[in-house]
Amino acid sequence: MDLVELCPALYIKLKPSEIYFSQNRINTVFRGNRLVGGTLDDIMEGRCNIKDIPMISVMNRNGKWVTADNRRLWVFRHLEKLDKCTEITAMKTSFIPESKLNSENGGRTVEFYIGMAATGEWHKKVPTIEIPDSETKQNDIVSELEQLKL
Repeated sequence: MDLVELCPALYIKLKPSEIYFSQNRINTVFRGNRLVGGTLDDIMEGRCNIKDIPMISVMNRNGKWVTADNRRLWVFRHLEKLDKCTEITAMKTSFIPESKLNSENGGRTVEFYIGMAATGEWHKKVPTIEIPDSETKQNDIVSELEQLKL
């Protein structure tokens, strides 16, 4: 039995693509000086396991699951795109500091701080980790339907 089954009030299983970033920008380094891009490479190349990444916390905000654990979500989103992670267990929370709620794109994606870039190689194999917004999805559907009529 896993944590979600034992205590569904405290834990939830989600696809990384179902979780939104709370911030606009992230650092390239975790606390303890581990590189974010290097962590992705280490997992993909078997030097560490996805279970070595601490669990993230998520808050339901206006019907969307949002996290303040943005660097870890960056890694999880890449792992999902690389078919190494279909879902993660997250701890539910009811609070994210207002200072960490500064995403300007609805949390669909995140950038590194100005002058910084991800290290490693595996992140380059993923064209985007951005979640399309519903308006974009709707526009894509309309475009597809218009093309079918041609």
